[in-house]
Amino acid sequence: QLMSHIQVGGALWLPDSIDYIFPAETYAWNEPGLWTHTKPWGAAVLYKTVGSSPVAIDAVQTGLSAFAWLALAWVFSKVIHRFWLRVTTFALILGFSLAPSVQMWNHIIQSESLSISLMVLVIAVWTSLLQSWRCEKLIALVFLFGWWIGTRETNVYLGLMASVCYT
Repeated sequence: QLMSHIQVGGALWLPDSIDYIFPAETYAWNEPGLWTHTKPWGAAVLYKTVGSSPVAIDAVQTGLSAFAWLALAWVFSKVIHRFWLRVTTFALILGFSLAPSVQMWNHIIQSESLSISLMVLVIAVWTSLLQSWRCEKLIALVFLFGWWIGTRETNVYLGLMASVCYT
């Protein structure tokens, strides 16, 4: 993922990238426009935090993606007892993170990269919580799940479906 970041150098603008950057640059944290603009608030909050520089956005999205996939690989491989199978599982999950269909979103100013990374983190934290219960993990899960829901319109429906299926 680091190599793809170095090759690209900065996130690309698409026609609707302005819908994510405009609220981040225009509104303060306490103004409703940041949270209720035309696109969901998740990516705008990230871009407000890191700034609107395409280089910074690319670096943060790539870093968050790498962290999320490493966390998922770690959580899944940690429960496997055979060393060779643990290493294989870890490498296989990290291999998924390098797929072009995942990587390409890290280098675009839109919400897809953040949505994928947060979904992977939600799965990692949820799985870790099932392995060993801790209040900190539950708080992290609720935070990440809420942010994931706020990144894309379809995530609201997926989140409702996941909540109903889990209960």
